[in-house]
Amino acid sequence: MKFLIIGDLHGNKPKIHFKDFDAIIAPGDFCSDKYMRPLIKRYMKYVIKNKDNKKIYSAEEYFKKVLKIKKSDFNRFDTKMFEDGRKVIKFLNSFDKPVFIVPGNWDYGSDEDFKKRDSENPVTKYKAIYKMYSAPHTDKRLTQGFENVYDCQLKHFEFPDFNIIGYGMSSFPEMPQVKRIKNKTRYNKINKAYNKLFCLVEKENNKKNRQKPTIFLTHNVPYNTKLDIVINKNSWADKQHYGSTIARDYCLKYKPLVCIGGHIHEHFKKDKLGKTVLINAGFGSKVNVLLDIKGKKIKKIEFYPKKHKHKH
Repeated sequence: MKFLIIGDLHGNKPKIHFKDFDAIIAPGDFCSDKYMRPLIKRYMKYVIKNKDNKKIYSAEEYFKKVLKIKKSDFNRFDTKMFEDGRKVIKFLNSFDKPVFIVPGNWDYGSDEDFKKRDSENPVTKYKAIYKMYSAPHTDKRLTQGFENVYDCQLKHFEFPDFNIIGYGMSSFPEMPQVKRIKNKTRYNKINKAYNKLFCLVEKENNKKNRQKPTIFLTHNVPYNTKLDIVINKNSWADKQHYGSTIARDYCLKYKPLVCIGGHIHEHFKKDKLGKTVLINAGFGSKVNVLLDIKGKKIKKIEFYPKKHKHKH
């Protein structure tokens, strides 16, 4: 079974290098970022410049109070982002082969949950994040009407030769480090909510056919690997591991054959975590990966181009 793996696209249709494949795998971020990215870059510079201040604006406050962005502008951006993302899905669907997807952080759902991510209360913040990440499906604006698209968001699908389980949206470590949440009561509440989210992934894992290899499809690559280190001096996360702790915990506990993700644009390569081979599908319309699985083993992984450096 040969899989064509597409990286984060952010509204751009991919160029297809590998022509011989049986199915397509895409780890999310179909929607365009060209409307919001410039605003986010300005906010990142603001945060870095004011990092020593006790009180700084949340992203929502900064956009509203400093940049004077109106709600009608955000609604217009949202519509255009999803229109661009749907064009990408339509293109992938046109190959008349199975297309396995999960949503990325640019394909987010509830606006209210998204706003709560900026809460100063870490319990409110992480519970909002977990609620977003536990969405039962990808936004229908992207997937509705496409007969070849398999929405793997917190779902398990079994095929003659493999299982596939998906978990999308994750954009940073879902479980904060203990040192960052000093209040033990708060940390325990966050840990309890985190375990509920992990159980949703486990629930789908328990449905798999154990006689077949499992592909774990996640938006963000696993935490603390060679694939999740941010390399961007203009980011507050520069030089930090920023992968998914859910993906890491799942791979170590259940040992899928392969874990496929993206999100961390700086890396376009493979790694290994325990017995699981990890693939960062990279960023942009020019990158492709061909994954060839035979029986319960990986026969071949080919990256195109062999070397690809992302520029922020």
